[in-house]
Amino acid sequence: SNPFFQTTMKTAALLLLAASAQAKLAKPRDQYEASFVDHVNKYNLEFENGDEFTKRLTIFAANDDLIEQHNAGESSYKLGHNAYSHLSFEEFEAIYLSEPAPRQEGSRYINAFEGVEAPASVDWAGTGYVTDVKNQ
Repeated sequence: SNPFFQTTMKTAALLLLAASAQAKLAKPRDQYEASFVDHVNKYNLEFENGDEFTKRLTIFAANDDLIEQHNAGESSYKLGHNAYSHLSFEEFEAIYLSEPAPRQEGSRYINAFEGVEAPASVDWAGTGYVTDVKNQ
């Protein structure tokens, strides 16, 4: 096996253990490590060094706990891991979300559907307009 990877995992395990002492994690740390390694391999992630790897593992573990907590509730939807599970929300927001475009002075809102009556509800799945979930 890769010696850098083994050293990085040992460092990550120690730092995750230290972090979990401050922020209680819901599962044993080895479960996070195994899931994170799968995540890294699935999305072909590369990190600059062991510190970055450990930071990403810690964020992944916290996100995993949030996912588990949400899915244990009675929500109408379930959460899961995706290509961004190693990012904090603040990082994701800074990288992928943007500020709304400012309205141009003098622009007017035109409602093309003014006067059109819409049904109270629509079964979009039944109409064929709903596709499988992509990368959310």
